[in-house]
Amino acid sequence: MQLKSINGKLTLGSAYKLFVVSWFVGWTSIFMVFAGIFAIASLITGQATINGEIVEGAGPVAAQLLPMLALIPVIIIFHAFMFSGLLLLGLVIYRIWRPVQITDYQPGVKNAVPTNTASQD
Repeated sequence: MQLKSINGKLTLGSAYKLFVVSWFVGWTSIFMVFAGIFAIASLITGQATINGEIVEGAGPVAAQLLPMLALIPVIIIFHAFMFSGLLLLGLVIYRIWRPVQITDYQPGVKNAVPTNTASQD
């Protein structure tokens, strides 16, 4: 991922991109694991309760689980864009009262002096 900065200041578009990718990767890794475990367990047992009805057999269970498994990535993508926009709005409001400092440093060097300190606009 390439983040852009202008005069040492991170652009809002780059911050938004960072929020979207982070949200998408984080929630996908959590929800897809749980959905996969649920789907595998339902297919192995051959029984699931969906919308209050007991569905038996691997074929009918798979047919009932397919819409849920197909919609999870779509829901996560919509959430990533929506909530990243809200996080960015919070960042814009925060920047009104306090500047966001971006500092470059080298973690392996003792007593390192910051080489670039700039407020984010």
